[in-house]
Amino acid sequence: MYGRRLYLIFGYVQPLRTELKIREWNEFRKFYCGVCTALKEKSFLSQFFLTYDSVFFSLLLTTLNGTVPVQKKRFCFLTMKSVRYYESDEITLSSLAFLLLLKYKLIDDYTDSKDILRKIFSGITAKVVNIKDKEFTQKFEEKVLKYLKMLSKKEQEKCSSTDETANIFGELVAIFFESVGNFDSDTSFVMKYLGEYLGKWIYVLDAYDDLEKDAKKVNYNPIIEEFKKEWEDSNKDTVIFKNRIKTSIEERLKDYIEEITKAYDLLIEILGSKPPHFNARIQSRFVN
Repeated sequence: MYGRRLYLIFGYVQPLRTELKIREWNEFRKFYCGVCTALKEKSFLSQFFLTYDSVFFSLLLTTLNGTVPVQKKRFCFLTMKSVRYYESDEITLSSLAFLLLLKYKLIDDYTDSKDILRKIFSGITAKVVNIKDKEFTQKFEEKVLKYLKMLSKKEQEKCSSTDETANIFGELVAIFFESVGNFDSDTSFVMKYLGEYLGKWIYVLDAYDDLEKDAKKVNYNPIIEEFKKEWEDSNKDTVIFKNRIKTSIEERLKDYIEEITKAYDLLIEILGSKPPHFNARIQSRFVN
């Protein structure tokens, strides 16, 4: 209905726990519990869908805005123990963004699901996920729907350009990265760029991961459509097909990662002291 890859926002961003110190992990948990608490206040059921993506987003916004979140404590009925959590405007905004995307994901699930129980559950939950913040919905819902409809149209047409569909999804992700914080023009530009290429990277990676499932269910997959000849030459065997296109997909993903890294490096500069003519440096960095 709105584009079969809406769900991919949920699950691709995860913490590398083995690389985190205990103190760092505890800080991360406070953000996680903070987003969960914010969701609980808006829609209890939405807590059960919480992923690390929105937690990453809240961390990023908090850091860029230089906010010191308020630490609080409450009893969690999901874990049955007392938890410490953070509260801030950035965490609230992240939970609202998550709710908006969750709403359309559930509507999509309800429309497309062939499993009757899942269909009923998705339909009920979508109705319960009620975003009461009118200012937020007015700001984002129209833009989000615009790109979801564009993506859905391309997928229904079986678009044979993975770049084209990935670009649309990148623009969708960029909406939140660019507009949710109170950023100056420099930061807003870099955040948009980061969101755009992160969205592209996720879209292509997800399409590659789903090749076998999509082939089995005869679902649209942009990679199959783009590499139609290789697909036919592989006798529609996903293992052979993956081996034939792997290098091409890897190169594309590496290109996206390079652009994400550029944006990340500039965000590090932004968090420090901004040198003169910073905006000009940003523009030239991305052009080259």
